[in-house]
Amino acid sequence: MPLKKKKISELNEASDMKGFFTIGYRVINGVKTSLKFGLEKIQTALDNMLKATSDAKTATTDMRQLEAIQADSRNESFP
Repeated sequence: MPLKKKKISELNEASDMKGFFTIGYRVINGVKTSLKFGLEKIQTALDNMLKATSDAKTATTDMRQLEAIQADSRNESFP
């Protein structure tokens, strides 16, 4: 039974990069060596970067709030 050809636009879209690979090569000891690279690693790096960015923003906001409270308390000490 022949395969039915589908256009790319007819394919289902993946929800993440798990299970996808790209291929390339690396020169090892002067020899071009083929390899595959899991795109899930890129997704993991992106997720980690987004979490670190969010954590940094939260820490910055927390510090600014603490500094504002400390400044207010210093101003209340001197009438």
